[in-house]
Amino acid sequence: MPWPKPNEDRESFISRCMASPETHKTFPDEKQRAAFCYSRFKEHAKSNLSFSERMEEVLNNKKDQGYGFCPKCDMPGIAAERRIDGYTSCEAGHKYLHSERVYKDEK
Repeated sequence: MPWPKPNEDRESFISRCMASPETHKTFPDEKQRAAFCYSRFKEHAKSNLSFSERMEEVLNNKKDQGYGFCPKCDMPGIAAERRIDGYTSCEAGHKYLHSERVYKDEK
């Protein structure tokens, strides 16, 4: 299956991927083939991000999902960890009141 070449733009890769005999054979349906090609390009683009860019993406995704951040260390809180006593914990293990969480845009 094709992978994007270094410095290959999205349009060029998608065209090449859609025309590939291997992707035609694996994905005879054009919509499935397109979904595969776009997904492959996105996966490749993410793998080329620096560590700080990947962390920023993770934090933004967590904020979009309603996660707050620990007021002690700025790590995302674990939403499923909210307990009946009103406490939650962050990914670093700090315990804090759920009402104390901070959202990224409030910092």
